[in-house]
Amino acid sequence: MDPVLVLVVRSFTALVLLLAAAHKLRDLEGFRRILGAYRLLPAAAEPVAARLVPALELGCALLLLAGWPGGGALVAALLALYALAIGANLLRGRRDLDCGCGGPGSRQPIAGWMILRNAVLALCALGTVVPLEARGWAWLDGVTVLAGPLALVALYAAVERLGANRVVARQLRGAP
Repeated sequence: MDPVLVLVVRSFTALVLLLAAAHKLRDLEGFRRILGAYRLLPAAAEPVAARLVPALELGCALLLLAGWPGGGALVAALLALYALAIGANLLRGRRDLDCGCGGPGSRQPIAGWMILRNAVLALCALGTVVPLEARGWAWLDGVTVLAGPLALVALYAAVERLGANRVVARQLRGAP
């Protein structure tokens, strides 16, 4: 696969993980409450898990940025775990839970589209483990590697905002 594309996707995925970890670390106690609301862990494990999750996100981001081949698979597994947690609660009918991905002050109820989002991010992460083709670099490749991930993060943020606005719009219309 083209190394520029892999670097763009790897950097984008790492940035998403870094932002997610930063949101959680800004309010660890709030994240612990969100984690507890999922009712997937024993209460005694929640404080440890609340610290472990952002640490895993940071570690995975660093592994991706360092180009460690297993980093993409580890990120995909983490995202699959998030999707399973969301899916389990949606199946329980617990749609009012905060997803926990937006950080403090950015409550967003879990929804089915978040499972799809995590699947797309997991595929991006898995796309970084493919062998790179050897080729020369041009100056435009450097611009692409720098600007591409930022553009993708902006697109990701826009999709997240649309998802959050969808919930608000539904509430304004009086729909459940």
